[in-house]
Amino acid sequence: MPSTMKTWINTGDIEMTSTARLGDSFDRLSDVELANAINAVFLEPMKHYQPLYAVPTVVEDSDMPLIRYVSSAVLQIIDPNQYGGIPRSSTLYALISMVHNWSQATDSPSAAVRVVFFDYRKAFDLIDHNLLARKIEALDMPRWVRVRVLDFLSDRKQRVRLSSDCRSEWGSVPGGVPQGTKLGPWLFLLMINDLEVDALTWKYVDDTTIAQTIPRGLTSDVQSAVSAVEAWSIENRMEQNADKCKEMRIDFKKNTQFSTNCD
Repeated sequence: MPSTMKTWINTGDIEMTSTARLGDSFDRLSDVELANAINAVFLEPMKHYQPLYAVPTVVEDSDMPLIRYVSSAVLQIIDPNQYGGIPRSSTLYALISMVHNWSQATDSPSAAVRVVFFDYRKAFDLIDHNLLARKIEALDMPRWVRVRVLDFLSDRKQRVRLSSDCRSEWGSVPGGVPQGTKLGPWLFLLMINDLEVDALTWKYVDDTTIAQTIPRGLTSDVQSAVSAVEAWSIENRMEQNADKCKEMRIDFKKNTQFSTNCD
């Protein structure tokens, strides 16, 4: 059995066809046991999530696609600092806003800027369905639409396929929003919409950037904003990718004189 494989998710099955190093212990497993073990690894981060059960209801007929109801409701409340996944916006708009703000703040040598970049690990895959359901229920759209969306998320399952005749058992997926669907990105935007901190903020889907202008000689309290992001992440069960969370300091003075006060 080869020690390397590749992975992708394809409508209920996870086809093993990309590089993922396997330990020696897997050599002692049968193909089916190996498929079950791999599926268990994928589902491990969601083991404490509670399954979402949609309440059956009569669904009204409508000519308006479901996605139009959801997108319209999300756009009504969307954070103006969100630049990703919405109409008439792009990374270019976000970058222009950032560079303009930072250039303006450092136009004179009397101030510096501290920037913190946040990235969420497996952001789309580790969303707690029950937390997302509460935010869906608060949207301004017909009840039948909310029920349809909750039904879309509930009772989802996945399995691993090692070959055409070797598949793992089905495993319940109580978290995440399906990627490759039109509805998935809107649900993620809703999930992260209420992330707000007392600092200049830019969001691009799951990437969040905060910045603080620090007048020369004063103390930076950007740590309080960082702590607020951390608290929100814990409350919403979303994990930061520590390797991709970075800080950048913009200061055109040779000798930095401001106090950081940031752990």
